[in-house]
Amino acid sequence: MTVTSISPTSGGVNQQVKITGVGFTGTPTVYFGRNVATNVQYDSPTLITARAPASGALHSAVRDVRVLVNGYLSPASPADEFPYND
Repeated sequence: MTVTSISPTSGGVNQQVKITGVGFTGTPTVYFGRNVATNVQYDSPTLITARAPASGALHSAVRDVRVLVNGYLSPASPADEFPYND
């Protein structure tokens, strides 16, 4: 399972993000860094949508968007980086 892209590529808290990849199944948990995303929706084996949680930082921060399914966490990569704008 891998995240290949996210859209938009930056945003703020509660921003809806489309996560594209391969190998998604069932009921995924999505992380922005160490924080769990809200309103996670499994759309297909290649698409998940989720809302960005609070960044956990006092200033702009870049967080890796990673997907957890069946005990497997997608690896971090430049394709999954989400810079917070607020």
